[in-house]
Amino acid sequence: ERAQGGHAFKSRCRTSVIEGSTLRDNTVGDAAEFSYGGAVTIRDSVISQPDGPNGNVVRHGAEGCRHAGSLTFVNGTVLSSRTPGYIRSACAAVDVNGTELSENIEIAQP
Repeated sequence: ERAQGGHAFKSRCRTSVIEGSTLRDNTVGDAAEFSYGGAVTIRDSVISQPDGPNGNVVRHGAEGCRHAGSLTFVNGTVLSSRTPGYIRSACAAVDVNGTELSENIEIAQP
């Protein structure tokens, strides 16, 4: 099911792994937020965000970069109905390896 408010997934951990999952958010929050950055791997997963006021599909370091790390996507899909939809990282370069992004997705990184 879709998130009913807030984020579908939120982590403040040093290391986060999402694997074999489907995250769908409502229009309020991000589909996935890694508030303090950290080493993040999203593998074999589908992350989607419907149209609405929030264009952030995934955010890394939304509350500061307390944890050094990376944002890595492996063999998944990231979709957004909003144009543009964003993958935002304030903390690290975004690595998209074998992951399909809908054509309206923009990557914002340092």
